[in-house]
Amino acid sequence: MIEIQRKPDLSIGCLKLWIHEREFLDSDDYWDGNWLAATAHYITASSSVKISGPFIHLSDLANLKDSFQKLSANLSGTLQVEFMEPHLSFEFNMSYLGQCIVVISMISYNMEEEHRFSCQLDQSYFPTIIEELKRIETTHPFKGV
Repeated sequence: MIEIQRKPDLSIGCLKLWIHEREFLDSDDYWDGNWLAATAHYITASSSVKISGPFIHLSDLANLKDSFQKLSANLSGTLQVEFMEPHLSFEFNMSYLGQCIVVISMISYNMEEEHRFSCQLDQSYFPTIIEELKRIETTHPFKGV
């Protein structure tokens, strides 16, 4: 497993995400050119789960950003975000007090393990998360669009 020494590119509660590089560095088309190798690490005092591999498409992160923008604007409702590959998914449930219950599902890259975590996230963190997602889009712009 990759040991990471730098700050995560994205933090959603106890989930930290590092983007390493594009899976296919020389590909310029939409499908192959936008897959990212990444590490997702969910860590608390009592548990730790880490998955690594090319399991994120840039469109997944764009959908995640759009979801946070909707949650930030409405501060109500439930949203589900499923990535193209089944290794990472989110469910967001807003309460009336600006608190968000986030359910994170992680499936190992070899598809042999599945983990579900729930954490509480205050809506005041949404702008930072949106900015982190925008920064990833700037650092790894879409290809083939």
